[in-house]
Amino acid sequence: MIKFSFLMPTRNRPDLVRRFFQSLADTTAFPEFIEVVLAADEDDMESQAITEHRFRLTRVVTPKGANMGELNRACYQASKGRYVCLINDDVIVRTRAWDRAVYNVFARFDDDVALIHTNDLMFEEKLCTFPILSRIACDAIGVCPAQYRRYRIDDHIYDTYNMLAHIGHKRIFYLPDVIFEHDNYAHQGGRAGGHVGGNDKRVYVPKQEIIKLDAVDFDKTFDRRKSDALKLAHIIEERTTHLAEERVKASLATVRDSHGYRRPEFVQRLGPAALAGNGQAIGRVTIGVVTSGIEKPHAKKCLEAIKEHTSDYDLVILDNNNGKGFNHPREMNRILSVTRTDYLVLMDDDVFVESGWLDGLKKGFAFDKDAGVVVPLHKDKDNVLSYAGVYFMGNEYGMHAHLTQAPEAVREIQSLCSAIMMINIPACGHVRVDERYNKYFLDIDYGLRIWEAGFKVLVSPHSSATHLGGATLSYGTTESQRLWNADMRTFVNDWTKTGRIAAVEAIWARYPELKLLGIIPGRIKKLFDQGTPTTWEFARFRDEVEALRVITGRYPLFASLLKTGLEEHVERCAETDDKLKAEFCEKMLQAMSNVRFVNPGFAPILIGSRKGYNLVEFEESVYGVPLSLGALDLAKKNDRAKPGIITARTQEQVIINIDEASGETFDAPQEAAPTLECSHNGYNVASLGGVFYAIPLDLGRVDLLNASDRSKPGIITAFSVQEARSMIDKAPAKPSMQVIEAPFLSASAPLLLDSYKGYNIVSWKDAFFGIPLYLGDVDLSDAKARSHKDVLTADSRRRVDAAIDDRVPSAQNPTASGASPTLVEEGYKGFNIIYCGGRYFALPQGEGSFDMERVLDKRYSVMFSAGTHDDARRRINRAIVPLAFMRLKRGIKRLVGDSKTP
Repeated sequence: MIKFSFLMPTRNRPDLVRRFFQSLADTTAFPEFIEVVLAADEDDMESQAITEHRFRLTRVVTPKGANMGELNRACYQASKGRYVCLINDDVIVRTRAWDRAVYNVFARFDDDVALIHTNDLMFEEKLCTFPILSRIACDAIGVCPAQYRRYRIDDHIYDTYNMLAHIGHKRIFYLPDVIFEHDNYAHQGGRAGGHVGGNDKRVYVPKQEIIKLDAVDFDKTFDRRKSDALKLAHIIEERTTHLAEERVKASLATVRDSHGYRRPEFVQRLGPAALAGNGQAIGRVTIGVVTSGIEKPHAKKCLEAIKEHTSDYDLVILDNNNGKGFNHPREMNRILSVTRTDYLVLMDDDVFVESGWLDGLKKGFAFDKDAGVVVPLHKDKDNVLSYAGVYFMGNEYGMHAHLTQAPEAVREIQSLCSAIMMINIPACGHVRVDERYNKYFLDIDYGLRIWEAGFKVLVSPHSSATHLGGATLSYGTTESQRLWNADMRTFVNDWTKTGRIAAVEAIWARYPELKLLGIIPGRIKKLFDQGTPTTWEFARFRDEVEALRVITGRYPLFASLLKTGLEEHVERCAETDDKLKAEFCEKMLQAMSNVRFVNPGFAPILIGSRKGYNLVEFEESVYGVPLSLGALDLAKKNDRAKPGIITARTQEQVIINIDEASGETFDAPQEAAPTLECSHNGYNVASLGGVFYAIPLDLGRVDLLNASDRSKPGIITAFSVQEARSMIDKAPAKPSMQVIEAPFLSASAPLLLDSYKGYNIVSWKDAFFGIPLYLGDVDLSDAKARSHKDVLTADSRRRVDAAIDDRVPSAQNPTASGASPTLVEEGYKGFNIIYCGGRYFALPQGEGSFDMERVLDKRYSVMFSAGTHDDARRRINRAIVPLAFMRLKRGIKRLVGDSKTP
């Protein structure tokens, strides 16, 4: 299946086309999903002869003299991709895995209607130079008008989607970090001579006689763009309303006569209690409990508490029965869709309600007619108040925490915890929980949507419940951290980058408590803005810090923000020699020693280890962290700056850099084991290497590590679980079957679990192995390798850890073990080879004495590290020729008078 088609007209420039192909091959994550449709003139035989084997190439021969609009339309007619990109032959793709980034934007919308443009390093966000569109949209309105000669095609498309945004559907996305460099510019400083301004150092020089004609056509097609925007809006709205219409039709289909659908609860009785405002006017309530297994002890206790402390209610239970396809938001929405009362209490199965809890929630709705959702106070398992609402740190990641002081009366809160909440269905029943979230941020997103819909989120101190928290998935595990990062990314894309959260913050400013919560992080940020504190007099700075310390005493999230700012400011004071402020900051930090650091964004994830390094994924980078540095938290900027840490954009590049540092060649990492993600409508969905496979159950056992098995008929490939589900739903219906055996997911690949005291902990074939890092890659299928004297084997992770503890009582730092450096070989091709701490270091003679701190700080002009004496020699041999050439080149430049040569 082709995902992306590049539409590329070209004329007599085969070298540029091949350069584009190479850049595409170097950066594409899934080349098997890529197609280039190349349009060449009928007399351009050299371009027609271009071949390509790394991805699909489709050729279109066009009449000589066809204009750009006609060429793009011809390419589109020949293309097969779900998404198309109008591209030039003078583009160089610079960003790895660009296809994954672009697809993730389209995956947000079931209707596939969106315009994406990348960074061309010239116009950047000012113009969508190379638009990426969906086939659904292009089939509806055309890929572009035929009359454009060369210019204004991108303007025409961009204007159409701006009109679409004007009528309420914002579907334009600019990806600044995805670079499609446009290599067609002049180095000009100004905008004279008809140049079109782009990047300050690059300007585009169009042909004036052509652009004037295309500008006339652009003005003539204004009404057409209006019509096209309406067509796109219809696609979006039709898709949005389709499911709702189907639910309504299904409900009405159950009506058989004029009396069978009438219910007493349809009539609302408003007596004296309603006029008194005590919340008793709310009648029968639906309580919906979402559980992954009703037989679990906490789930049973949850239902028992409801029955003991509640009356006049309908109970709806959705039990996933421990299935792997469990999606919490989807189950919550299912309950929302079947609720027939005016109020719904949605709750998790690890919440235990208390006497009077429901009446206490009802008081929240009596308190304010604009109440959309009311939540109770939460207590933890030790009966300590743990939640009275949610507040935000005010950063770009949507970082948030729980308020832990009970209010005296019902009050507004910024957002909520969805473990238990009471929803006003007539007001907010149309607001659904976003099913793209896995576990985190779904309730934060939902609370913001309630505010966005014009209703309030309130907390009632008259109602409380015990919430265990983490009963489904323990916090702090690798799995939970991965889910946290994925859900945070969805939240950031939806609320921060779009500016939606700023509109909600403007609503909060009307309420004193919420306004204060918005002001505090702003004050802290202003205090520590680069350059600001250094201009403040000490007395002003001191007073502001002390005031903020008092204010943040009630808000641990803000206290962490203040503490982090103080830590970073100490270093800045040292740079400016401001000893007075530095001493004051140190004093404040001592007073705040009990304040816990809160990671303000994405969570670092340990993804493996290699040759004395832990591999850690954090934000958009991968870090190789030497084990000798001990425990670090890469969420802290200071820890990420520690000497010796290797940083790159991908895991593969970090491994290459680690291998180069050790003087060894790169070995490709072992292929990961397939993972079963979920089951859906007669298919199992499994992931392998970033690709998702939907496998029909009737295929029986399938080994995804086997290429021939992956190509079996009926298997669907996708970029996400969501897309796999959608494609399954669109696949031809299969006859009913009862197949209970899941397709075989090969467990032949060893699974790296962790790194511990210099060992990799590996699970393989129901056994656990402790493999010393110094052994490098070990093939566990080789009995000889498994029987190595230093490889530890046990039947559980706990016993492997115990065996390692017996051998390594405490972590050791080879650079601090007291081992003195030893000169192994002097003067080998101008280098000294020194042994220290289990490593061999090659340093140029004349660089002074060996110093491990200089090694870690990379303060030698040239330095190689290797695992053996011979490896150190090999690294010197490989480097000696380029080093000599570089010195010769510098000498020649000096002779010819190049003043720039050092």
